[in-house]
Amino acid sequence: MSKIGLIVDSTFTIDEAMAKKHDISIIPLTVFVDGQPHLDGTITIKQLEQAFLEDKDFKTSQPTPESYVKAYEEKLEKYDEILVLTLAKNLSGTYNSATLARDTLAQPERVTIVDTESTGAGGLYFVESVLDLLAKEPTMKDLVALCEDIKTRGFFFITVDDLKYLIKGGRITKTKAFIGNLLKKKPVLKFKDGKLGLDQTVRSFIGVKEYIFEQSKHLIESTKKKLKVYINYVNDIERAQSLKEKLSELGKDVKIQIVGLVSPVVSAHVGLGALGIYLVTE
Repeated sequence: MSKIGLIVDSTFTIDEAMAKKHDISIIPLTVFVDGQPHLDGTITIKQLEQAFLEDKDFKTSQPTPESYVKAYEEKLEKYDEILVLTLAKNLSGTYNSATLARDTLAQPERVTIVDTESTGAGGLYFVESVLDLLAKEPTMKDLVALCEDIKTRGFFFITVDDLKYLIKGGRITKTKAFIGNLLKKKPVLKFKDGKLGLDQTVRSFIGVKEYIFEQSKHLIESTKKKLKVYINYVNDIERAQSLKEKLSELGKDVKIQIVGLVSPVVSAHVGLGALGIYLVTE
C-alpha cells in the first residue's frame, strides 16, 4: 500500500500542533494591507482588527506555483503519493497554482489535487476525515471518494456585518448585496456546489442564530442523520459561543465545536464580526 502525504493551504483551520503531528504541509496565501504583504498567519488578529478600524485597503493573493513545487519535491522524498486539498477554486486561484505546479513534475501522477469547494472550518472537517481514513491505509482512490462524499453532505455559511469587503474582493456582486445593505439587514451567505450567494437576510444576530438553527434542524430531520457544526470567527468569540449555545438546543443529534479564528486571508474578505459556520451530516 502506498504511503500518502497531505498538503493543504493556509485557509484551513489547522494549528501548528496538528500540522506537526500529522506532517501536514501548509501553503500560505498572502494578504496585502495598504499594499504591504503578509503571509497568512503572520499578521495577528489585533493588527488585523486595527487595520479594519482604520479602513485600510485589503487585497489577497493565491500561493505561487513555485511554492507548491517546493512542497511537492519535499513531500515526494518521503511519500509515494500526495493528496493536495485546496479551498474552493471559485473563491481563489489556489487550485490553479497547485495544478500548474503539479504539471511541471517529472511524475505528476503522484500528486492528486482536490477542490474541497469549501474553506475555513469546512476545510478542517475535510482534513480530520482524511486523517481518520489514512489510519486505515487507504488508496488514493478511497481518499478522493471520501472527499467527493463530504461535498454532498457539507454546507458552509458565512454571516457578515457588512458586505462591502466581499464586494470589493469580487466574491459577491453588488446586485446580490443590494437587499442586505439597503435595509440594514444582516446577510447570511451560503457556499454550496462551488458557489457563494446571498441565502437570507435577517434583522439582527438573533435572527442569524434562528436561521442557522432552523437550517440545522431541517438537515437533521430530512436526512435522519446526526449533524456536526464547526464554527470559526474573525474577532468576536462571544458571537460564536452564543451561536453554539443556541444550536445545543437541538440536543444529542448535533455536535458543535468552536474551532478557532478565521484565517487573515479569509478575514480580509468578510470583515470584523463575521462567522464561518460549517454544517455536515454524518
